Amino acid sequence: MIISALKRDKPTTVLDVGTRKGWIADAFAKDGEAVTDIDPELMRETAEVKGVDFIEAMLEKFEPTQPYDLVVANLAVSYTHLRAH
Repeated sequence: MIISALKRDKPTTVLDVGTRKGWIADAFAKDGEAVTDIDPELMRETAEVKGVDFIEAMLEKFEPTQPYDLVVANLAVSYTHLRAH
């Protein structure tokens, strides 16, 4: 249901922040979208997802090199170390 709602606008480039096991990335990659995943550690399941570019990085250090039609951050807040300013 979440994936079908996100696909309504037909994104062609997707950034999955905090991908963990890669199920969101996999769903988009299977339909031919260009998917980039960022996560601080590569999980075996993620490495097996075909058609996905994986970047091992913390969100705080990630600097995108292109625009994305859709950014998904399903689990990112749970794993981000926030600092008070």
